[in-house]
Parts: sequence; structure tokens; C-alpha cells
Amino acid sequence: VLDWNPDALYIAISEYIADRLHALGASREQIRVVHNGIDVEDTLDGKTPRLPTESRSEMQIDIVGQIGSWKGHEDLIDALSLLDEESSLDAIMCHVAGTGDPAFVNNLKETIRQRGLSDHVQWHGYVQTIADVYEMLDVLVVPSRHGEPFGLVAAEAGLWKIPVIAAHS
Repeated sequence: VLDWNPDALYIAISEYIADRLHALGASREQIRVVHNGIDVEDTLDGKTPRLPTESRSEMQIDIVGQIGSWKGHEDLIDALSLLDEESSLDAIMCHVAGTGDPAFVNNLKETIRQRGLSDHVQWHGYVQTIADVYEMLDVLVVPSRHGEPFGLVAAEAGLWKIPVIAAHS
């Protein structure tokens, strides 16, 4: 518990962050939630979201953002492995956009290689223009293992009319 200023007002970007502030000792009366907004022009970058009726030979799924154990990349790999066991992975390409600790990323890549999933996972690293990621997607996956302060990528995917599969944590 921290020593909180009783006269201060704290702004949280989500209910999750408000709950965390309260758990650390701020009173509920001191906390206001102001959700993040989306820069529509930046997110779309002059591009138009695809119509959901467009089809491709492979479903394009993506996990976007920082790469770390709390983001659930291992859980996505486990899900891909299960699909592969059921012979359902042939029509799926998984994209990983983002950066993280090189040792952790290399461990993920090795796990993917050992499970025979390399042909179904493409690594993009840091992507400067997020519209390039959303433009190619059919489904966004957010398998976070812990509460998200604010699921910005999920909100951005909504702007692109992309379905989101997210963990409830």
C-alpha cells in the first residue's frame, strides 16, 4: 500500500487500471476512468477496411504488440499445435507483429520450429504503420495472461471490422 495524497485525483485508462490503483490504496472517489481514444486517421492510414465477405485461401490471424510471457504468445502456439493435430492448420497463417526480449522471441521461434509450425507463422517485428497489419488480417488474437491496461489493438481491430479472440483475465 502506497502513501496516497488524499487531495489528488487519479486518471486511469481503464477499469482494470482503476482497480489496480484502488488495490494500491487510492480511494474510489479519487479515481476517474478516461478511456484511450483511437487516432482514426493514423490507424486507417488512408486505407479502407476490407469487406468481411472477401475470401482468401488462408485465414490470416495475428497477435500484435509487445512480445512477452504476459501476452500469451505461448498459448497461441499451443492453440496452433492443437489445430495442427486435427489437420486444421492447412488454411491458417499466423502473423506475429511486435518486438520483445530477444531471448524470449528466440525461445518462441524455437518452440514453433520444434512443433513443426514454422510454415504457418510469419514474424514481422516492429511495424511502423499499423494499417499494414490490420489490412491483411481476418482475425486478431489477444491471448493476454494478465489484465490488459487497455486493449488498444482490440479497439483498433474493431475500427477495421476485424473479429477479435481475446482471453478473459
